[in-house]
Amino acid sequence: MEVLDKQNLTTTAAMSAYWTLLKPRLSLLVVISTLLSFAYATDEVSYFSSLMLLGLFGFFITGAANACNQIIETELDSRMNRTRLRPMPTQAISQRDAIIFSAVLLGLGIVGIAWFFNLTASLLSFISFALYVFIYTPLKPKTPLSVLIGAFPGALPILVGCVAASGHFYPDYFILFAIQFFWQFPHFWAIAWVLDDDYQRAGFRLLPFGRDKDSTAAYYIFIYTVALVMVSLFPSFLQLVGVWYTVITAIAGLGFLLMTIFHMRQLSIESARRVMFYSFFYLPIVQLLLALDKI
Repeated sequence: MEVLDKQNLTTTAAMSAYWTLLKPRLSLLVVISTLLSFAYATDEVSYFSSLMLLGLFGFFITGAANACNQIIETELDSRMNRTRLRPMPTQAISQRDAIIFSAVLLGLGIVGIAWFFNLTASLLSFISFALYVFIYTPLKPKTPLSVLIGAFPGALPILVGCVAASGHFYPDYFILFAIQFFWQFPHFWAIAWVLDDDYQRAGFRLLPFGRDKDSTAAYYIFIYTVALVMVSLFPSFLQLVGVWYTVITAIAGLGFLLMTIFHMRQLSIESARRVMFYSFFYLPIVQLLLALDKI
């Protein structure tokens, strides 16, 4: 009985380690954006099963990308308090097993999207994975411009969802892409502000253009939030959406701008944290409104 208990504990610990390797909360946020863009672009009357399949395969691909990120950054993660207990620095999972796990998930995700949806969406998924793992991740410790580079694979899941639904590219899809693209700057820079001391232990300088936590860095967060709010209202300017989208998005955008203005005045970790948390709510609200407007 005691042997069985130990085996169960070992199995549970291993499953927990592999689950952690996927960064499930981050992966889920990406998947939600993909599914909302699918809902925006689809002509299906009932598409619950399609959402479930796309969500599953999208989670596999995003999880594989996050796992590869941790494999590459094992030594850097070991230097930071926030990441030193991840599966790779603690050797809860070997590098070989992590690579096999990631490859299997990537293969299942890519093939699944190609089989159940279309090759174009599958190719976009692979491009997003490759940009994130082979370009963004190696550049992260070398240049703060990695944030700009990482914004492209970060926004590509939007196009994956749209193209998975329609099989084609349409101009309004790129507005959705631009919303997620610009959102990443205030979101990520707010995180970088909160965790700057920890990031610097690993040699990361991820605040705007490598700056310290100063008024200029806060100003850049504000400027990119202005760009985000303007892009978010493009569907209204082009008369692609109804009045409710315009009103709610404008109010949400004003709230976001106020958060960044308060941060410019306070220049504190707490004000940056408020920007970060507000950003978590802003993007899904805008994307949900876009999807609902198509009903």
